[in-house]
Amino acid sequence: GDCINTLDIPSLTQTPPRSMTDATRLHLDLPFKDGRAQVIADYERAYLADVLKRFRGNVTQSAQHCGVDNKTFYRKMQEYDLDKRDFKA
Repeated sequence: GDCINTLDIPSLTQTPPRSMTDATRLHLDLPFKDGRAQVIADYERAYLADVLKRFRGNVTQSAQHCGVDNKTFYRKMQEYDLDKRDFKA
């Protein structure tokens, strides 16, 4: 209808939608700035791990897919303690 009521807006205390993965979990107990940084870090780590898995640890292909140079990709891998050898299989 034309009106929004409380049934249309889920409460923050409800369980997150099923589409929300561990990589995008919310950190509602932290101050906004810290929570935001943690959500971004969680996403970046999961994204990089997925790309490395997809390209079987090939950093050059992974970096190209992400649109960054190898040096940047290696720096992010180091930041998130990701080892390309873990994704070779």
